[in-house]
Amino acid sequence: MLETFWSGWRRWAAWTVCISAIFLLGVLRTASDADFTFGSLAILPVVVIAWIAGRKGGLLFSIFSVVIWIVADIISERPFSAHWIPWANAATRLMTYSLVVLLTSQIRLQFKREHIHATRDSLTGVFNRRAFFEAGTAEVEHSKQDTHSLAVIFLDLDDFKQLNDSKGHDAGDAALRATAKAL
Repeated sequence: MLETFWSGWRRWAAWTVCISAIFLLGVLRTASDADFTFGSLAILPVVVIAWIAGRKGGLLFSIFSVVIWIVADIISERPFSAHWIPWANAATRLMTYSLVVLLTSQIRLQFKREHIHATRDSLTGVFNRRAFFEAGTAEVEHSKQDTHSLAVIFLDLDDFKQLNDSKGHDAGDAALRATAKAL
């Protein structure tokens, strides 16, 4: 569901907005002679990119964000008490942003797993009743908009209860798995 939302132009728009936000924060940092630290605001675009691009894309975006901060610190020519402080700040930001990326990608992965558990039968792996009604509702609406036909196939396993009662639930499970595989 979220995969389709973050596809095509939306993905590019999100990347564009996030890159622009990091540039804007870098410009604000430079304009204020590095007096204001907008590092916490940079976490928001990092989270968005980590969500839509995954761990690898999020880590690359984190590096990009840190580079912008280093450039902003150098351009601002702010005197630091030691020459290594901007680099230590950059390392701290990189660790923070990387942690945010790892946590965000883990949350997204867990969300994806839960969605699969909520829409798939655990025995056969085929879509369950919930997924059927979600997809069915979407297809009915789609067919109404495009005025095309819609067909529904109903499948029934004859005497399934008798199989379960006479041969046991293991045999019934095997029959369900074989049917799902055949489908």
